[in-house]
Amino acid sequence: MESTVQLPKIVLFGDSLTDWGFDEYNGGFGWALEEEYKDKAEVLNEGRAG
Repeated sequence: MESTVQLPKIVLFGDSLTDWGFDEYNGGFGWALEEEYKDKAEVLNEGRAG
């Protein structure tokens, strides 16, 4: 059975720095937020590289 509970959303807007901030290898800000809010909030990346 699928859970119907929706987590709050954290949306990061920006440029390539925001996009690359979700890279685990670099340990960026977006990645750190995902780790901190795991199972508490959904962190969405709206940064666009290029």
